Amino acid sequence: MIPAPLRLAARRPRLPAGLAAVGLLWLCGTNVSAEIMPPQAGELDFTITRKGEMIGGYHAAFRRLPDGRLEVREKIQADVTLGPITLYHFLQQATEVWRGDQLVAMTSDTEEDSDKHHLTIAEDNGDLALTVDGKTQHIAAEAVPMTLWSAEMAAHDRPIFDGNDGQLYKTATACQSAAPHAGEGPGQTCQITGELRRNLAYDAEGMLEDMSFDADDGSHIHYKRR
Repeated sequence: MIPAPLRLAARRPRLPAGLAAVGLLWLCGTNVSAEIMPPQAGELDFTITRKGEMIGGYHAAFRRLPDGRLEVREKIQADVTLGPITLYHFLQQATEVWRGDQLVAMTSDTEEDSDKHHLTIAEDNGDLALTVDGKTQHIAAEAVPMTLWSAEMAAHDRPIFDGNDGQLYKTATACQSAAPHAGEGPGQTCQITGELRRNLAYDAEGMLEDMSFDADDGSHIHYKRR
């Protein structure tokens, strides 16, 4: 008997599929002020593993638009197989647009097994209009997608939403300084708890290096930067 599809990216948690002050342990506050910056290399590339075996990857490419906004083009793909049989399939292609420290536009198209979703984000009267498959809700302007590629996205207990179906999560975040790599400044680790749980590690530039969590089926999912 073939097991039901493994919802590795399920709501708690989903695959898809992140500089605050460095020092002693601190709880992220509610004020958002720092501009979200791209990595110096212009891209981030991760492997995704489940139970220690690679199942896919996450890639993000960054560029400045003529008006100064930051565009991030992303692709997340993961497949769990048993021999020739695909037990789980996830593919998401998304574009985020940031102005300063706030997300101002986003589109994403997601395939999760047989389910497909189209999501858009747009500014609307001081909030964000989040539309999934034609249905719109308004969310806080400081909300961020759960890609969390920048430490500023994880900070300040900002609302987090799923870039697949738009679900919002109630969370709390605690961060602390991390030992630096050779020749680099100190990084940062953060733990998100509540309706969404994530363990995150950021480098001295504030870019995501490592993300891990337990999936709906109890397996351990790990994003590791190449």
